[in-house]
Amino acid sequence: MATGAVVIERVSGSVDALFEQAKPPHFLQMHAGDYNVHALQDFADQHPDIEAWQIHKMVGYDGAAVSWQRPATGQSGSLSESLMDNLFVTQNPEFDLLLGQDGTAVQPGPGQVFIPVAYQKQYGLQKGDSLTVAGTDTRLRLTVAGSIRDAQMASSMSSSTRFVVSDTDFQQLASAHGGAAEIIVEYRLSDPSLIPEFQRSYETRTDLPHNGQAVTYPLIRLFNTLSDGLVAVALVGVSAVLILIALLNLRFVIRGSIQDDVRQIGAMKAMGLAPADIRGMYLAKYRVLSLLGCVLGAVLSVPAAHWLTRSVAESYAQAGLTVVTVLLPVVAVILVHLVVMTVSRVILRQINRVEVVTALMHGSTLPPRQRMRNLRAQRRAAHRTRLIHRGWGSTTMRLAWLDIRTQRRQWALLPVVFALAVVVITVPTNLLTTLTDPRFVTHMGSPQADVRADIQFGNDLDAVQSDLTAAMDQDARLDNVRTYANLRFETLGSESAGEHGANPQWETLRVEVGDYSRGTVDFLTGQAPGDGHIALSALNAEKLGVQVGDQLPVRRDGVTHQVPVSGVYQDLTSGGYTAKMQGQLSADADSYVVLADLATPAKTNDDDAATAIAQEYNQRFTAAEVRPLEGFLRQSLSYVTDAVRTTAWLALAFGLLVAALITTLFLKLRLARDAQQMGVLRAVGFSPREVRSQVIFKVLVAATPGVVIGAVAAHWSGQGVVGALLSQTGLGFSHLTFLVHPVLVWGGYPVALLTVGVGCAAVAARAVGLNPMSAQLKEQ
Repeated sequence: MATGAVVIERVSGSVDALFEQAKPPHFLQMHAGDYNVHALQDFADQHPDIEAWQIHKMVGYDGAAVSWQRPATGQSGSLSESLMDNLFVTQNPEFDLLLGQDGTAVQPGPGQVFIPVAYQKQYGLQKGDSLTVAGTDTRLRLTVAGSIRDAQMASSMSSSTRFVVSDTDFQQLASAHGGAAEIIVEYRLSDPSLIPEFQRSYETRTDLPHNGQAVTYPLIRLFNTLSDGLVAVALVGVSAVLILIALLNLRFVIRGSIQDDVRQIGAMKAMGLAPADIRGMYLAKYRVLSLLGCVLGAVLSVPAAHWLTRSVAESYAQAGLTVVTVLLPVVAVILVHLVVMTVSRVILRQINRVEVVTALMHGSTLPPRQRMRNLRAQRRAAHRTRLIHRGWGSTTMRLAWLDIRTQRRQWALLPVVFALAVVVITVPTNLLTTLTDPRFVTHMGSPQADVRADIQFGNDLDAVQSDLTAAMDQDARLDNVRTYANLRFETLGSESAGEHGANPQWETLRVEVGDYSRGTVDFLTGQAPGDGHIALSALNAEKLGVQVGDQLPVRRDGVTHQVPVSGVYQDLTSGGYTAKMQGQLSADADSYVVLADLATPAKTNDDDAATAIAQEYNQRFTAAEVRPLEGFLRQSLSYVTDAVRTTAWLALAFGLLVAALITTLFLKLRLARDAQQMGVLRAVGFSPREVRSQVIFKVLVAATPGVVIGAVAAHWSGQGVVGALLSQTGLGFSHLTFLVHPVLVWGGYPVALLTVGVGCAAVAARAVGLNPMSAQLKEQ
């Protein structure tokens, strides 16, 4: 718990420090193509809430066009494996600053380049290495001067990354053939709370740049904190489950201690000690143990949090030590201590119900009537059970089964612990397999495919789309080629009083038009759009206040239509605000997307085949960006999946360790109490091996239903909880269906936990044969 609290504080502090130094924009609009500077200036003049604004120019190059060399060793390579957009820029003057490792804005000289931290880690690039950018008619050789922290594009989910060069080198890159020019229109507002209103105002102006994604300050911050933040949240969640397991075990231990000491408790009551004084004696012991555990946890949380956040300072900034840095883990361990002591007090109230005569004569904490009822129930259970062989199991196994039945309340701890352990282990793994599954792309607003081509830069996109589609249709390696056009429509905002109202507020609506009859995304409600229908992303449906079956007014080229909403889907692209419409491709689209599947012969090696085809088409069609979709998804979510993978390994270790620890502790207490019973079994002829096998069988019988229940709960309840948490991020995620690895989740993990339980039982049961039978018979 303390580690999770420290990680949350460190990640948040690092991002805060980076944002304070870099000053990222509160609202930005990416754009490719021509734009009207006068319209932008007019818009800025009309909004006094704009503190500063700028046009950030960029030149994008394909990764295959960027290579690196290390003169000292002769090593070399290229960025061809990266599917990110490589954008070369100059330093901004006022905000959206690109920072060096010392926290200051970098100022490269002619022939120098500052590279992203992510590339420095991925390719091992060092200061002094050479970076060559190859255009179609020129090559520019640059020297790596260092790495940069980028507040806007540090996360892999941004799908773009920036290199900083001098003004002279930027002009050369911009004028060379082979690079794609883009801009980002960026705004800093005097009051960040005005961002939603400002975005609506910007989108109502059709003369402003819109050919690209719009991003807001909260989304930038979310992307930066999501990966490491997921680890912290998962640690807190795992810690909460572990605390619950610990409390269950605490209940078992305290009740067992009271049962073992019941005669001493009865004697103290007979001497006149008040129940509160007796409880105080026990509480003093548990208070010391709890404090020792909390202090140890707080001390260990420091190196653990440092290990988990070791890369945060490199990618973001070094967070300074504050009062919160110290108080947060302290508060976390104090809360844990208070919870433990509160539960201990509640359990120790059982001392109030201990009767002196019953405790001294019978050694029981139960009132006489309840003790007699329990004895009668045990006699009835024994009477109904025959130990002779009846077709299954041996007498030893049937005796163990009888013991489980008659003492099921004492053995109830194990199935609960194993069920919770399965949940702890399985949920992070299910999330990881979901994020890395190729089918997850349908949750990101795109149909599943092997190859994806984006056509968004160039002078004649229609011609490029036509030529590329024709080439893919004729390629025997590809199948099911389909094309979608991204068009800009307008729709009435949710606050408008209708098209003919006093002041209709028309907002930009980005719509992907194409054929959705051959497979599309997963829909939360409704279905894929047919002719004359439209489907909306979950965020758009919420923003516009519509649902399936409602009529949505859309306008294009001055013509307005009422279009029924056929379905709602979730989308992580374009900020989550997208729409899909069935229809024929139209000319003059803002951009095109071409999807294709690998034909059956090419699927012998999917990943390599898709990558090779994508590289081939990138060389043939320089105006298109062709990617293997699975590889692109993997790289786009790499920060998140790496974080979830770390969490999954930690959860696996915690789950197995807790199962082993609780099983061992439980059996030590159980064997100590049942020593006399086991001595009787040995006296009537059962061998130590048979008595040990009873212990192992009991653990297996108790743990198996817990493992099964835990696996089911982790799948059905786990995906609901994770989906609810993701829906709060504002990424456009409102529902999650786990895409699980069935062999691992339903076979591997349950078997591993049962193996741990049986192994611990076998080790603990070895003590049965070590103690003399006479000593066991004398145990009380």
